[in-house]
Amino acid sequence: HYKSIIIPLMKLEFISMLERDNTRCKAKPFTLAADQVTPYLDRYIILGRCTGVNNSDTKCELVVLEWGKFKTFAYMSSKRVGFSNVTIVYEVLAKELADLEDLRANLKNPITVRPMVDIVRVEFGAFNAVYQLEQSPLLKQILDPMELCKIKPYPKCNIQYNGCDELNNRQKHVLLRTYRHAIEPTPNITLIQGPPGTGKSCVIANLVHQLLYGNEVRILDQKVLVCAQSNAAVDVIAEKLFDMSQTKSPDKMFRLIRFGLLERISPKVRLATLPKIIERNQIRKLKATCKNLQIDHKVDIKEYLRNEILQIEADIEHMKMNNVKNTVQEEVLLEKQRQIQLMRNIVNGVLRPEDENSLYNWHLKHANVVCTTLSSCVKLSKYVNYFDVCIIDEATQCTEPWTLMPLKFGINTLVLVGDTQQLPATVLSKKASDFGLGTSLFTRIQRCIESVTLKTVANADKGNNVSSLESTDIIFSLQTQ
Repeated sequence: HYKSIIIPLMKLEFISMLERDNTRCKAKPFTLAADQVTPYLDRYIILGRCTGVNNSDTKCELVVLEWGKFKTFAYMSSKRVGFSNVTIVYEVLAKELADLEDLRANLKNPITVRPMVDIVRVEFGAFNAVYQLEQSPLLKQILDPMELCKIKPYPKCNIQYNGCDELNNRQKHVLLRTYRHAIEPTPNITLIQGPPGTGKSCVIANLVHQLLYGNEVRILDQKVLVCAQSNAAVDVIAEKLFDMSQTKSPDKMFRLIRFGLLERISPKVRLATLPKIIERNQIRKLKATCKNLQIDHKVDIKEYLRNEILQIEADIEHMKMNNVKNTVQEEVLLEKQRQIQLMRNIVNGVLRPEDENSLYNWHLKHANVVCTTLSSCVKLSKYVNYFDVCIIDEATQCTEPWTLMPLKFGINTLVLVGDTQQLPATVLSKKASDFGLGTSLFTRIQRCIESVTLKTVANADKGNNVSSLESTDIIFSLQTQ
């Protein structure tokens, strides 16, 4: 029933997005030489190559393929840029084309590729999030938020605040109650509501610290995902967490990764991105093999290594001229070749796809905290498949399907942070908006809980009355001081 309501609205929005982005697409048509066609489920996989094409023209994920008498939409599932050509894999629905034998007979004919839309991967990720919802521990609570009210109150216990920053009484109260939820095995969702200036980002950062170092949990045992709709919101939290990590001793320092496109991330937290982490590891490895390197933070590393590469290349050329094969100097030559490859990797910042995958997998598997946007969760799922807790900031500013995207990581505790007084999610389709696609999961849960008649309780901090929603241990409010 849930799918039958939300999927049609998502399709309306998807079509509106395609219409808008198609008018913005500036990529030019190009020709693709088809190498092979392979059937897979309900589609055909077309592998092809193109040469002499601008890389910006081949980046579009949604295209139209014109192949002889056939014309159909296609989705670019992968692309690899080589030295002389670009290899691209497109997927098309089988029912849109002829049978397989006719297509294979058509391989000698070039394909005209007409770019349509740059990015559709994230929208597909939102559809997948809805289809995969039934595998989530939070399924019942998402479908019927009243299930949250059935969770028995946890026994009272004295929990000591173990954050890094000094919080006011209200912030500390909200943090500790939310933390109490997160350390329980029962799947649960918590809402933190607060207008601008109430310290939501500060509470989130210190909640993460509490989850990692609280007295009630094993140190660094939890794996936490922090998300938001925008890069700016993620960077604010990531910067606070990065500063916290630098205060720890090496044996107790938590591993933080800011995941996403490097150029869209604030320079203040780029040291926590995977490219920079990998670069630092490469430099450490290089220092271990090249004892004479003079690298420190005052030196332009890439410029320094370019000069070293020129010197080592001259040494290698000299050794080859002297024919050191089967001599003691042969091992020296091989070592210099390994050094120069390491230096080139650092200077160019380019890894082979298989090396990048293995390094990303390792670092993300061992990370304690990952900060990323909701849209980047699609790519993140290639490298890691589990988090204990997910905290989503700006939760009132994104549609429900986007909020569901992190649930593919098997999240047991979801914390939604936002302000219902701010503008809701942007929805392009008026019909989808009229039927409720613009309503966030945060707002839907809040309205559902508010529909229950609850008694009024006294706010011990302020002496005024607040809604007894707080007695349900689901919704907590931050207030300006």
